Amino acid sequence: MIAQINELKATANELIENICARMQTVAECYQSGNDERANEKMVYLMEDIAVLVEAADLLKTNVSAVNIEECNEKLNMLFQAYQAKDYLLTADLLTFELHPLFEYWSENLTND
Repeated sequence: MIAQINELKATANELIENICARMQTVAECYQSGNDERANEKMVYLMEDIAVLVEAADLLKTNVSAVNIEECNEKLNMLFQAYQAKDYLLTADLLTFELHPLFEYWSENLTND
């Protein structure tokens, strides 16, 4: 069981690195006015974030820093901004809300 948890932590960390890099790319596209390209990338990004949240849900009992409720609140804000086509707010939420949260998770997955 411990080996499986450690493997899931390692996989989640890799996914976080990938997601954070892609969030930065999407945010930069929105900020530069390239909304169409950002929207295309956003679809795949959200799919991967959903996978990460599923993994985090499995890990939350073993990693105290993983807070699914906080993540869901931030994702809800992101969805509302995206749905309203407020792409600058979407970029800010990716950059200043989700990215730091996922980095925090990553640090704690490594340290736990």
